Amino acid sequence: MKIYFPAVLKRSTFGGVNQFLSSFIRCLCSRYDYIEVYDHTGRSDGEISVKDYGAFGNKLRKVILLLHMLAFPFKLKGIDHVVLNPSLIGSAMNRDLFYARVCGLFNVSYSIYFHGWNKIFAERIDGDQKLKSSYAGYISKSEAVFVLSSHFKKKLIEWGVPAEKIHLSKTMIDDDFIPDSIIVDQSDGIDILFLSRVVTEKGIFEVLKSFDLHARNNDKSCLTVAGAGEDLDKAKRFVEENSIPRVKFVGHADDVMKKKLFSEHQVYILPSYAEGMPISVFEAMAYGLTVITRPVGGIPDFFVNEKMGYLVDSLEPEVYSDIFDAIESSPGMRVEIAEYNREFVKNNAVASAICRDFLEKSIPGECLPK
Repeated sequence: MKIYFPAVLKRSTFGGVNQFLSSFIRCLCSRYDYIEVYDHTGRSDGEISVKDYGAFGNKLRKVILLLHMLAFPFKLKGIDHVVLNPSLIGSAMNRDLFYARVCGLFNVSYSIYFHGWNKIFAERIDGDQKLKSSYAGYISKSEAVFVLSSHFKKKLIEWGVPAEKIHLSKTMIDDDFIPDSIIVDQSDGIDILFLSRVVTEKGIFEVLKSFDLHARNNDKSCLTVAGAGEDLDKAKRFVEENSIPRVKFVGHADDVMKKKLFSEHQVYILPSYAEGMPISVFEAMAYGLTVITRPVGGIPDFFVNEKMGYLVDSLEPEVYSDIFDAIESSPGMRVEIAEYNREFVKNNAVASAICRDFLEKSIPGECLPK
């Protein structure tokens, strides 16, 4: 069986979608010997090259992707199934609408896995019957649609996509990302980790303000900011101008560095304004960290408040500072949360389980091995 991902996997940029694809494709290549994975450049070995290409490099990438798009009809010969991975934004939806139409012309089945979900663009679709009909049509013709939130599912049904085609799913982490054991530091102070793109929309400034309040009365707590992004320099200036103590910026973290960071911290915070379902939350849970995040995207569909950490609707720094204080003063609670989170990820968010579910729902029955 030949499965095609319309992307250039060797020239990927940082982000949750490409991290998802990396785990997904590695799982397909390593666990299913009857499956061959292809992308725009040919057969994939399961490895994805991810880096920051800079302004000029990203423009060049877009030109290369456009050329591959135009060549897509000629690459479908012998392909059994295409996996589309859009976010709900105009550029991604129009790109994958093109891919879906080509698949229809050549009678190749396809499935859709929605990642990001732009609320403003969803409202635009709500108010444009022609746009709604166009998108709902191509989504409905897929073998299966996977979304990360029950809210997203409800919206697709409102647009006319058959409910039986829509499946709630999760993002995934590699099976071998989970450590064999974890040790929770119960000493005074807490080590807090923010690991994401360093942009305003991920809540970086709420994190810095909250930690500033907490650090005034907790001289042993520390904050690490891992990641790159357009607001990184602004965040560094904010720390310097406000003399916030014990904040460390470590830049982009690859898998090796992420494992080290997760093993060295007890708390993970991501007060993002909007999400699909962030992989970093599951990675932090796999290492037993207490998670602080917001009820956005698909997070409320799985997150158990006060068992996994704290689900906080507010963006007020004082609220997060109080939570830091509560976590710091309750080492026994940190241990209970660590054990619960690690078991949850092992049973619910590893690539092997999610890949199998994806294949069973998206590949026509006659294409699956007996």
